[in-house]
Amino acid sequence: MSISKDKPYHHGNLRSALIEASVIALGEEGIEALSLRKVAKAIGVSHNAPYMHVADKEALLAAIAEDGFRLLAETILQAVVDQADNWYTRFENGCVAYVGFMLEHAAHTQVMFRDYDWDKYPEVPAAAGKALGILENLIVEGQTAEVVAPGDSRQWTTLTWSLLQGIATVMAADRRPPPEMRGTIPETLTRQYVRSLYLGLKPRSTA
Repeated sequence: MSISKDKPYHHGNLRSALIEASVIALGEEGIEALSLRKVAKAIGVSHNAPYMHVADKEALLAAIAEDGFRLLAETILQAVVDQADNWYTRFENGCVAYVGFMLEHAAHTQVMFRDYDWDKYPEVPAAAGKALGILENLIVEGQTAEVVAPGDSRQWTTLTWSLLQGIATVMAADRRPPPEMRGTIPETLTRQYVRSLYLGLKPRSTA
């Protein structure tokens, strides 16, 4: 695990340093090899220091998951704010941003969807809700503008999320698309899928 030890870590930023080092370790060695002792050594603190912020490995993973969802929310939000007057462009860009994040932050995604005890780690579903809430808000805006079919916005959001997560999972596994689609960059392919998804979201009268 490689991380700079030149920067001093004090009580105020040790938690962030733990998460940063852990993300690097996850990318290099995976979940099974991750340990608080290794992370402490990587950032140059005592092996007991991490316990000031996380109780155990599972708590560390939950902290990384929360951080991942926070970054995901920032990524989606940044993608949708630039096209304020064009609903579909914002929706498509938000979807592309979701898939792009999943592919570019593979270490985070290893732990973001684990089966955590939500009563013990409520910050994880809260952060996830904020990220997916941006997509749901887009759906609601589309319904208000009558470019998305009426109905349960959460159901439409779940449909959208399921498609995006599936695309990201397949791409991350490096599974090959049909021969005629090989060589298509992930963003272009994602946009094609989102256009197909939108055909199912459109009101029947405009489909």
